[in-house]
Amino acid sequence: MAVDIDRRPRREDPVGVLRNVFRHSPAEPSWEPMQLNSCPNRAIAGEASNTARSMNSEDDVSLDSSRECRFRPRGGYICVDSLEDVEDPGQLAEDDGEDLDLPLEELPETIYSFAIASLIQDSIQLHEHPKYCFTTLRPGRILAAFLLCALTFCLQAILLVETKRLVTPEEVSNIRQVYGDYEHTMYEDSNGTSHTHKTSNGYDRGNPGGYFNRENFEKLRKIDKDMVCRIPLSQPLLLSVILFVWTLTVLSHVRDILNTSARIWMVRDLGHDRVHDVVETKNVGQSEEINEVQGLTWWMKASILLCVQIPRLLMTAMLLWIGGRWLIATVGFGDLLLNCVALEFILNLAQLLYNVLVPYSGKMLVKSIYLPHLHRHEHENCANMFGMFSCGLVACVMVWIYMYYLQAVLPEYHWDVRPLCEKYLAAELLIHNATVTVATRHGR
Repeated sequence: MAVDIDRRPRREDPVGVLRNVFRHSPAEPSWEPMQLNSCPNRAIAGEASNTARSMNSEDDVSLDSSRECRFRPRGGYICVDSLEDVEDPGQLAEDDGEDLDLPLEELPETIYSFAIASLIQDSIQLHEHPKYCFTTLRPGRILAAFLLCALTFCLQAILLVETKRLVTPEEVSNIRQVYGDYEHTMYEDSNGTSHTHKTSNGYDRGNPGGYFNRENFEKLRKIDKDMVCRIPLSQPLLLSVILFVWTLTVLSHVRDILNTSARIWMVRDLGHDRVHDVVETKNVGQSEEINEVQGLTWWMKASILLCVQIPRLLMTAMLLWIGGRWLIATVGFGDLLLNCVALEFILNLAQLLYNVLVPYSGKMLVKSIYLPHLHRHEHENCANMFGMFSCGLVACVMVWIYMYYLQAVLPEYHWDVRPLCEKYLAAELLIHNATVTVATRHGR
């Protein structure tokens, strides 16, 4: 196949000009006219202002009319002897080397994917052989898969409710008391009058107007200093990073939920009598087969979305809220990190149950089901090349809004702890290091 490409000259970009100033030799060979003896008669006009060389607007290039030529938006003209020499003639006009063919993607290995795969694959078998509905184990596997999803939701709900009932109230009450005592002392004048007011929770907050007295920090007991200097809001940088990581962890699950739900919703609708057309088996190797979903019935979509995806989304959103509240109410930076790990354990409970309770045959079933993407082909653009960075921006905005406006653990927080606690924590660290050094020497 003979291919001739004519790329029309473009303006020299300023960056390229500056870069070439420092070269010892030209970056490209000097321009020479190309013999356009392979393109059909075309009038090339109106481009004298956009090219590095002048061109007559009425120049015509004569060539053998038996050749086929097409123009690509970013690739210039491409000419071939015959379209039969090209596997896909449409690529002459569209393929510019930047189109992405999205490969098939298997379901994530979780309890939820096991329920989806079992419903799809086992329903096909039961539809093709209805007389085996009560003599095979496939109905039992569908039921077991959805019961495992229900078990996951129940375990997560129990952990969330008990955490909200038994753990966070004590933590929140403790940190409110610590900060309330701090405010009462720091806004006390020389006459012993405390210029504070009560919040809706019944704890002291300083009044504006310059009543804050830094000298009163020394009136606090050492245990009170230790407690107030270890509340998470006293170190906003550390707290914001931990909340950012926790938010990203939750958003990764939310993205998976929304992506899978959209792909299930947008797949082709099939009637009940066409269940056998739900999947198409394809060979991807000598002994490996995959089942690509071609369509779903309305009751399949409803079962997956109502029984799996929507409860999962609600549980994830609830865990995000309770997790943020628990982290802000934690006194002690070591406990703050441990609580973040505990929250991730609750969030990833579905993976744990999948690895422990799902048999090998069920795991192979999950790996064999492939949901189609919303689009099989995508052209490279800002959305698909940099769109995922928006998750980080969303997480940053959520953390900032929650810390400064939405958190209800310490309402009306004045951000007046860190300036005093920096010196105190630095002194405590020096004392601790000196104590450890002396103990080590005596131990030797």
